[in-house]
Amino acid sequence: MLSFSTHVPVYVGRVPREVNPSHSLRELPFISLPVTYHRRVVIPVASILFLEADNNYTTFVLEDGQRLLLSKTLKTFLPDLNDPWLVRLHKSFVINLRFLDYYDAEDGQVRLSDGQRVPVSRRKRKDFEARLRDLMHRNDPVPQVA
Repeated sequence: MLSFSTHVPVYVGRVPREVNPSHSLRELPFISLPVTYHRRVVIPVASILFLEADNNYTTFVLEDGQRLLLSKTLKTFLPDLNDPWLVRLHKSFVINLRFLDYYDAEDGQVRLSDGQRVPVSRRKRKDFEARLRDLMHRNDPVPQVA
């Protein structure tokens, strides 16, 4: 994980990364998160397991189990998280479909690879199911983080 010791403006960039030797370089999105007033952490968007909102705070939970609590609303981060695998399921949750383990349509919940259960709101259920079908029928492999 990369971090900055000086103040850096909010940055979401694309860093080239070779995915397959037979392919040309592909881009992997990163996001810079302000963890303190003078310190930012840069993480790959693909490593985000889920985001959870609690009033004016957002918790980023990463695939390695690390949790980053930030004093900004979830809505503030959504424009910067420009990744088709990230889906908002509820007013308080955004999940990464790369880590989706199970979807229970009757119960209206998803289970992530770490065992976390996240509710799917009634308003967002149809959009979520359509997005899930779309991603399942694409021929693109699920991008992995090195």
